[in-house]
Amino acid sequence: MRMTGLADITAEIPDASHCRSLVDAWLDWRGRNLLPMKDDVHPEDLRAALAAMAVVAVEDRDTVTVRVSSSEVAAQTGINRRGADLLEAIREEDREERKRRIWNMVTTPCGAIMEVRVVKKSGATGILRSVALPVGEQPGERPTLLYVASDFSEPHDGHPAAQIVDLPLAHAFRYVDIGAGVP
Repeated sequence: MRMTGLADITAEIPDASHCRSLVDAWLDWRGRNLLPMKDDVHPEDLRAALAAMAVVAVEDRDTVTVRVSSSEVAAQTGINRRGADLLEAIREEDREERKRRIWNMVTTPCGAIMEVRVVKKSGATGILRSVALPVGEQPGERPTLLYVASDFSEPHDGHPAAQIVDLPLAHAFRYVDIGAGVP
């Protein structure tokens, strides 16, 4: 498994403005700590990236609840998943690997950078780039929240608003070392 350090993450996503905004804000929120706590988070720091954010609560390995699902994510997928179990929306053949990746991010803790080829209703494909970074709720406990920012590259098929109908497992996935190593 490839690994990316925090210092290198923005170089890997130069054209992903929402992802870059999350990384910049997250670094400010954490200060000198390993990771920020929920009370350190200031959503206004995300600016335009708020429209492309999701926050998931990782209760245990089998329960990942979507706490926030932004307007852009809902528009791209046609579904507002707020309050839903994220794992139920994952293709059956990808579910165990996705669970493993998510659980690793909160138990190590670490972040991730992902790239997924998506298929839209029009049949066109596009790229979804995402960055996920952990946020704790209580000092000294494992983080339970993952903040995820996404940037969609629209296919040039004349249907920019066509909804995503297939979101497979990321074909490019790297853990991000925030200072605690990677799995």
